[in-house]
Order: sequence, then structure tokens, then C-alpha cells
Amino acid sequence: MRLLKRILPIIIGLACSGWVWERTQAPREPRTGIRVTLTVTSPMSDVFELFYDSIGQGFAGQWSTRSEMHPATAPQEIVLDLPSMDTLHGLRIDPGDHRTTIILHGIRIEGPYRSLIWNADDILAHFSVTHDMDTLRADPERRGVVLHCTGTDPYLVAETGTAAGMQPVLSKVRPVLYPFVIAALVGCLGGLLVTMLLRIRIRRLRSPELSLRWSIPALLLMALSAGTIFFLTRALLDGIRIKEHKNSIHVVGSFPHDDDTQIFLADQSGGFTKNALVPRSVTGSQRPQLLHYALPSDRDVHYLRFDPGMQQDTLWLDSMSIVVDDLHRTWPAIELKDRLVPNEHVASMETVDGRLRIITRGNDPFFMMEEDLGPTVKGLTDRSGNGPLPTVIATIAALFFLFSAGPAIARSTTDRSASISDLLIVAFFALIIASPILISTTGREPQLENTEKRVLARKPPYTLARTLSYPDEFTTYYAENFGLRQVYFRWNSVFISKVLRTSPLPDRALFGKDGWLFYMQPGAMQKYEGICDIPDEQLHWVADRLERRRLWLEAQGIQYILMIPPEKSVIYADKLPDRIEQFGEPSCLDRLLKRLNERSGLKVVDIRGVLKDARQMRDVYYTTDTHWNPVGAWFGYAALMNAMRDHDPSITPPVPYGDHTIHLDTNDQGDIAQLMGLNDVFTRVTPLLLVEDTLRAKDAPSGSYANSGFMKYPPITKEIPNSKAPRLLVFRDSFAVYMIPSLSEHFSRSTFVWTPVFIPAIVAEERPDIVVHEVMELFLSDLLQDDLPLPPLSTPFGTP
Repeated sequence: MRLLKRILPIIIGLACSGWVWERTQAPREPRTGIRVTLTVTSPMSDVFELFYDSIGQGFAGQWSTRSEMHPATAPQEIVLDLPSMDTLHGLRIDPGDHRTTIILHGIRIEGPYRSLIWNADDILAHFSVTHDMDTLRADPERRGVVLHCTGTDPYLVAETGTAAGMQPVLSKVRPVLYPFVIAALVGCLGGLLVTMLLRIRIRRLRSPELSLRWSIPALLLMALSAGTIFFLTRALLDGIRIKEHKNSIHVVGSFPHDDDTQIFLADQSGGFTKNALVPRSVTGSQRPQLLHYALPSDRDVHYLRFDPGMQQDTLWLDSMSIVVDDLHRTWPAIELKDRLVPNEHVASMETVDGRLRIITRGNDPFFMMEEDLGPTVKGLTDRSGNGPLPTVIATIAALFFLFSAGPAIARSTTDRSASISDLLIVAFFALIIASPILISTTGREPQLENTEKRVLARKPPYTLARTLSYPDEFTTYYAENFGLRQVYFRWNSVFISKVLRTSPLPDRALFGKDGWLFYMQPGAMQKYEGICDIPDEQLHWVADRLERRRLWLEAQGIQYILMIPPEKSVIYADKLPDRIEQFGEPSCLDRLLKRLNERSGLKVVDIRGVLKDARQMRDVYYTTDTHWNPVGAWFGYAALMNAMRDHDPSITPPVPYGDHTIHLDTNDQGDIAQLMGLNDVFTRVTPLLLVEDTLRAKDAPSGSYANSGFMKYPPITKEIPNSKAPRLLVFRDSFAVYMIPSLSEHFSRSTFVWTPVFIPAIVAEERPDIVVHEVMELFLSDLLQDDLPLPPLSTPFGTP
């Protein structure tokens, strides 16, 4: 045994020495030629050219070598091979012929046996710019030197004095002493470490706790407790973003002209505004280049729109990627063709040789990606995440709990005063309490539809600057996203609505008689009680502004009509619960109409009386929805058409009610029922009005206003080919949905814009003959914010 202790360190030391020698010794044969490797990051596809001076006579075209550079956001190596030489007096680097910005991270020069590495500081010390390039500067964050190319012939040159530093690299003498010394030192250290380990005596550890024999229930309880601690700790750490994720979008393609491109972001499809965009200038080139759009850290990516600029006529796309840290999801050109939805300013899209060729025909082309990218970004974020750190810390916490409190928990099971039923009740209660976190951590959340009609709070990123606000932000996020929330919410709604027969959300839904549901929001109860919550002076201000708008449109030969679909409780007041008392005062709509009748010539479509009579024949509103049904919408359509025909008899009359065939469709789309998560319990019946005639109006492109921030959803535009009928513009809300197919059949062009705001610029672009402003009575207060100024009539905005 003693002999082994003496020989073993020697054997280990020789093995370590030999292992290091094999990996550090120089090659037996010298490398042929000189290799220069540049580590760069460039958004542009180009050719790097390296000139070398081996005789001290300067740089010439025959003494150079080239290599291709590809656009990428990650550093890439450009390898340039030079012939063998005894001296190297200078280097000149030409990074292409485009105006762009390149990051040079390092230069490695490899000779026959030795190599030399220059980092950013060495590059600044040895090189200087001489042509079409700004002064060199270091970028500590990206660990490189910024090469800002300002012309088509940029280059940088190694300064005088670098030849002496590069001479040892060119030596053809094989190094032997340095690797031998390193191998000997490592061997000695390895042998010494083994000698020290053999002298350590390991004492046997004994613990009375380890000899305790626990029952199976005790072991299960310990394991369950430790597992709960593990999942709780890991869930808590996963909820904290220890490192700030860097999200970006990369577009690789060829853009022939200098231009300004943009990426728009939105939480809902089509909801793009100028408040959520990332700009990026592009340098005109036929070569592929990479456009990098750094996204705000506090902005989630769901829907995006890509604007390639206003100057491009033909452009090529190679790929588009979503990048989270070092992970990415890339769509090549062949997939982009099916995923990108172009607007009317794009003439054609086709794949040619693996690239997507796009030809534009207008000055504002753009493409929308209609799929929700949220799951993709979340998957990348979760994979990049905090790494294994949360799992490691959670494991340590679970083991610490197991060996500290575990024995005490196990002994408690042998306590005769505690019955099995008590232990089971405690375990069941602990499981119920921990289930939301366990479900969130394991990702086993049942996928139920979000029926709240709003975007739930998203997990806030933790940064040092948000330390004080982070607890409140995370509390809000967790309250709206904890595990099984939608399941518990549904169970609660079913119990309260079916057993207690009342509303589970009294601030959102009101239960009336005979299964009728009414929408609740601030001010809704006053409307149900017949109380106007808008002061008279504000209603007078609205009426005066509407009259000024009517005169402004009339001066241009445009008819202006205000349509206010009545609130559901006005038509079905008898379906409200008995506890709601009607005070019989004039409603806000009555007061507004009185003011308009006294001081305005504005035409208002008020069909409250018509709908009250019509409900005797068939329901005109849904029982589980805020809106009127297609039958009620037909009466609104007919009244609106008659109002427009009073001004212009050339407009064709409305389609008679009797020309329709009614088809009953039972569905789960009731919006009030959806708020409670019970739309499949409280269904609605839709009386679809069908006609035999084929609709003539076809979808048409909207104007440049299509992505205005004033709109809730993109506008709908219809056109009848070769029609000489008038043109219609409707500012509307959801009550116009059922009227759109019928109204568009009477006009050569009809545009329906979902916004409560009258936008003069749209009137100027559409040049309609009739403007209808439709706003439902429940949201009559929206007219208070409808205050965009009217342009002076002296400006020729209404001309083509």
C-alpha cells in the first residue's frame, strides 16, 4: 500500500505532462503560407480584400487576397490566406464598397508555427483610417472597433512599426522549450495534488437520524413537502428576469435604393400605430444586407408589419427572423411568401432561386404577418431564460428543507394524536393552495379561451431601475395569470349564475328577467334608471359642434347624417330586474335631440319607436349580447337608407324585409356571456337574413389612412364595378357590422371606419357624397372626445 502511494503520484504526474505536451507542442511540419482571420459583424453582404506588403514597397493589386462576407448579427470569421514570406511590412484592410457600419472584433495572424492575436485595443494602436471612413473608435459593449464606412472605397492601414511586432510570427524555427516547460509544470502540480489527497483521512460520519426507519406515509409526506418547496422556489425565480433579454427582428434582403424602413408592432391583428414602430435606415445596394431592428425590452411581440420604404421598386427578401438573445426563429423566403400579407401597393410576390422577389406599384407598400408571434417569442424567451440557475437554487432549497425539517415532519406521522384523516386533509389543502404555482411551473394549464375581451397583464421584466415598482407590477401580472385561473373563474361563474341565480361579475353583467343579460360599465346603471349622466352644457357643446360639422360638409356638397342605435334596455325595459326603478327623466339622447332640433338642421336617425314595435313580431336584440341582431339591424339599415334617399332620391331603396329568408343559428358568441366565461352555457340565437341575389359589392383597398391610430380595427371598403351610384363614408362602431353588406349594395364605393372620431382627413381622401356618423346610445359620451378640428374650406383638400 505504501509503495502504491509513492508510485501513483509519479504515474499521474507523467500522464498530465504527456497530455499537456500533446496539446501544446508545435506541429512537426510548418504551415504553408500565412493565414489572416478577421472576426467581424456586418449587416451587408460584401467582399473583404486584404492587401499585404512583403518587401516594403507599398500595396499593389497583385499582392492581395479576397473573401466573401455575409450579413449577420453574430460575429463571423473571414479567412484570408497569404503566400509564404519572410517579412511582412504592412497590411491594408478594404471592407467592401458600401456605406455601412462594421464591427471589427479581432485579427488573428498565423505563421508557420506561431500566431498573433490583436484585440480591439491592439487594432486601435496599429491601424489608422485613410479613406472613406470615419475615425476608428472602440465599442466596449460589442467588444470591437467600429468601422463606419462613409463612401464606396473605405480602407484602414496598419501603421509604421507593426512589422517588428509581426516578425516573430513569420519565424520558421519550431518552438520546443515553451511547451516542454508548460508540460513539466503541469505534471509536477498533478503529482503534488494526488500526494496531498492520499494523505487525507476520511472519517466515517454517523447520525442517529439516518438510522431511523420511517414509514412509507412519512417518506411520501417528506417527498411531497420537498417537491412543493422545489416548485415554489423555481417558480419564484422563473418569474424574475435575472438578465435582460434582448429581442430583435432581423430582415435579410436586397434593397436597391437608400430608404427608411420600419417594423410596426401591435397586440392585436391590424392594430398598428405610430406609437409602436422601430425605424431602420437602409443603404441602397443590390447585394443582400441585414436590417437589425432592436425591440423595446418592455414591448411584447404579437403581430408585426414590415414597411420596406417608399423608394423601392423591386426588392428581394432572403429571410426574416425573431431573435431573443442567442436563439432565433427564422422564416426563409419560401415561407415568407405564404406568411406575409401585402397591401394594395405591392404588385407581385414570387420566389426566384430561393429568394422572394417583390415588385411594388405604390409609394407605401407594407406586409403584415397575421399569425400571433407571442407563443414563438415566449418559447425563445423560456429557452434562453435564466438558464439552469433557478433549477439549481430550487434543488438546493429542497435538499436543505429535506434534511433540516424533513425528519421532524417524518416523526410527526408517528404522533398518535394526529390521525390519518387529519394528515390527508392537511395534504389536500396544501395541494389545492400550491396547485396554481404547480400548474404554471409545469406548463399543464388547460387552454381555455380568454373571454375577458382585454389583453391580460404580461410578465414584467425585472431591472434594477424597476426595483421599487416591480412588486406591484408582478402582483398585477400574477393576479391575472396564475395557474388554473380560468378554470376557477368558470367554476365560480357556473355556481353563482346557476345556483345563486345572479351575476358572477356584477360590475360587468346584469341579470334581468327571462334570461336577458345587460352590459354593465360606469354610467350604465344611470341609463337603465333613466338618468342622464352628461351635463346639459356638454350636450349643448356637442350639438353645436355637430352643426358646424354639418355646415362644413354641406359647403362641399356632402350630406351628413347622425345615427344613434338605441341602448338595449330602452327597447326591453320590461326585461330589467324589478329592483331598477325608472325615474322617467329625459335621457341624454332625448336632451341631445332637443338641442339639435332647436338649433341645427342635422338629420338624426332615431328608431327607438320602430324597434319597440318590431319586437312584438320578433326579437330585435340578443338576450346574451349587447347588440341588436340581424333583424334589428335591418330596421336600422332601412331607416338609414330612407334618410339618405330623402336627400338623394337616386339612391336605390332598401331591400324589403319580406325578400329575406330567416335561418336560425345557435352560437356561443354572446359578448356579455363571454365576459363571464359562460358563452357556451348562455348561448345566443342569430336570425340570419338571407337573400337569393348575389352581392355585387366586392372588397376594395382602403386609403392611406388604413392604419390610423384612431381606429379600433382596419377599415372595410366595398366597391361595385362600373357603378355610377354615390359614394358613402361611415364612421361607425360594432352596431354597423350587420348593416355593412346591405348598405354597400347601394353605393359605388362605401368605406366603413371603426372609430367614434370624425376624421376630416379621411373625408378629404374618400371624397364621399354622404357621411354617416353611427354611435350607439350606450357610448354616447364618446362624442365628447370627438373634437378634431375642421380644416378651413379655403384649402383645396377636397379636390382630386
